[in-house]
Amino acid sequence: MIVLVVIGSSLFVVLAFSSSSFIKTSPPSTSVSNSPVTPSYVTTVSSSTAHTSVNTTSDFPPPPVMKISVPLYSYPNEDWYQVVTSSPTTGILIINPNFGPGYSPDPVYASAIQTVQQKGINVLGYVYTSYADGSVPVSKVENWIHEYYSWYHVDGIFFDEVNSTCSPQTVNYYGALYNYTKSQPGPDLVILNPGGPAGNCYASISDILVTFEGDYSQFINHYVPDNWTLSYPPSHFWQIVYNATTLQQMQNAVRLASLRGSGWIYVTNGLSIGVNALGRLPTYFCREVEAINSSNSTCNATTT
Repeated sequence: MIVLVVIGSSLFVVLAFSSSSFIKTSPPSTSVSNSPVTPSYVTTVSSSTAHTSVNTTSDFPPPPVMKISVPLYSYPNEDWYQVVTSSPTTGILIINPNFGPGYSPDPVYASAIQTVQQKGINVLGYVYTSYADGSVPVSKVENWIHEYYSWYHVDGIFFDEVNSTCSPQTVNYYGALYNYTKSQPGPDLVILNPGGPAGNCYASISDILVTFEGDYSQFINHYVPDNWTLSYPPSHFWQIVYNATTLQQMQNAVRLASLRGSGWIYVTNGLSIGVNALGRLPTYFCREVEAINSSNSTCNATTT
């Protein structure tokens, strides 16, 4: 609805949009919306100077259409603080205490996770699945999932080393893990990471699917999307790009990911082979936040 109001010499245009869904910020959301988030806007136009202001019903700025999902496999440190300050552009943080939840609860992790969640960022626990080759049985993964939820009250699970084929065996394996995660109390996001093209059988047993994980040069020159992904919203897909060594490469990767229909992105200058590229944030992380959402100027690399 558009309402025109004239007060004195100034013309005010009020735009009201209906907003049907938002990503919750506190407490964390139980799901990631499959539709672009539409906040409420009030725009004021003066006859002498154009001025635009944004008002929302949340304590946080309106979330951007594309968001960052950060796999940060470090003990809580200043990088975690930087992720916190990047909300709402960053919507997900993946944690990995020890290739899973570890051997016992860690109070430092528990406190840091709570801080991240209070800023509206969903925290997911990492588990590996060894491509469903039988070496990691469903019961073992389910135990890790239970520990993540009981120790850290996570918002979901990130399944790594996912088999990309649609054989009955693999679909049943990941379907069982999907259903077990969905049976946990509270938020229950499921991310599957085959790291590349996968069958559309995985769309229905994931909330987010990683359609690319690799080097910048491969992303630029050899990425081929699956046609079936065009039937799903961008919020269902995430692309992870390593070895983007310059700001220009990072910005280009963000642009291409958006054009290729990915609603989630993570670009780093870390190498994908030989070192732990996910043990620290990229040196340009705040610039990456700005590249995705120029209105988010709160990202800060140092604690106060």
